[in-house]
Amino acid sequence: IAIFFGLSIGVLLSGNTYPEVLAIICGAGLIMLLGVVDDRSDISANLRITLQAGIALLVIVVGDVSVTQLGDIVGTGGLGSGPFAIPFSVIAIVGVINAFNMIDGTDGLAGGLALVSSALVAIASLASGFQPGLILAICLAAATAGFLLYNLRHPWRHKAAVFMGDAGSMVLGLVVACLLIMVTQSDTPAISPMTSVWILALPLLDMGAIMIRRMLKGRSPFSADREHLHHILLAAGLSVGKTVMLMLGVATLLGAGGMMAHWAGVPDYVLFVAFLLTLAVYVYAMSHAWRLMRA
Repeated sequence: IAIFFGLSIGVLLSGNTYPEVLAIICGAGLIMLLGVVDDRSDISANLRITLQAGIALLVIVVGDVSVTQLGDIVGTGGLGSGPFAIPFSVIAIVGVINAFNMIDGTDGLAGGLALVSSALVAIASLASGFQPGLILAICLAAATAGFLLYNLRHPWRHKAAVFMGDAGSMVLGLVVACLLIMVTQSDTPAISPMTSVWILALPLLDMGAIMIRRMLKGRSPFSADREHLHHILLAAGLSVGKTVMLMLGVATLLGAGGMMAHWAGVPDYVLFVAFLLTLAVYVYAMSHAWRLMRA
């Protein structure tokens, strides 16, 4: 709740009244309310995803925040989403919302990943001169950093004083997803769509691997378990603080690496294939978690 109000007040005080930004803030308010109800009453997965999709659709239609270009991910030139732009955008936004929701399993992790993502987007927006993305990214980073002061464990804080719950993780997921759509689909895109996938690589990889493993076991992809990467690192003996710092470091390297590859002229289809290979390695590693824990 505090993250949402910090973000909203920051955006309003900045004068960033672009229609797409205001639509994102309104959508964040709605999904925060959904998260509050979910934290209190534990909404079923199907109903939660349906309502998430409805809120995503509202932001897409009102703010014109949609994925119309996928980039040159197959090596045949720019690939557009055509008539599937709106449903694809809904799936993308709901996917990122649940990626943040799933990875929010230990103090500082989801907030730290949102801070990393927004900081990288701010750098890309600054480099390209994309003002709406720059202001929204800075406000999101600031609101998240304020939360992390009381949530992240460090030598001077051994226990979190606050936590975000589903309300916070879903707000972060929606805003980060819409922010990345903004900076990749504008008339002068700050980064390519495939680069945005690398900025979100760690939460997307973790969600993808977990859902694949659950389905292979005949379980619902949205069922709860303790098989995420942070659970494995904690079981291997790392402290909460070290686990979070390690994962944030990996997320920063993946995101920054994707941005530098984009700026160096690496084709989108190479980044796409590299991401699929990384996902395959990640799924294999998570399927042999005991070896990872031993190492």
